[in-house]
Amino acid sequence: MDTQAGRMAIRRDGDEERAEAVKVSFESYGGTGPENYERYFVPAIAAPLAGDLVEAAALRPGERVLDLACGTGIVARLAAGRVGPTGTVMGLDINPGMLAVARAATPPGTVIGWHQAPAHDSALPDASR
Repeated sequence: MDTQAGRMAIRRDGDEERAEAVKVSFESYGGTGPENYERYFVPAIAAPLAGDLVEAAALRPGERVLDLACGTGIVARLAAGRVGPTGTVMGLDINPGMLAVARAATPPGTVIGWHQAPAHDSALPDASR
């Protein structure tokens, strides 16, 4: 049960059980923010949405994809599977920690260009591959 303090935990004191508030914070989770984003947010929320987005985009082999504000790269990874080895996928994010996790989460043999920059100043040339 959620509370304003965090979560309720059941504590056993001998034969008696009692509910007690337990404070939950970012310190309760091991790892960095980007690691926890990939570990908890991506499977529960981002991956299903990313799957719908990539499906709606109807990507085909050989196409080029730029994933702006890519975070840990779930959309880019799914897009890479669709465009295949003849396509090009680039992920762009301003956060180096997110990109480090994106690189680590990329399956072997999947080629995605990861770039650190703000979306408005990517330094990627027009029509780049």
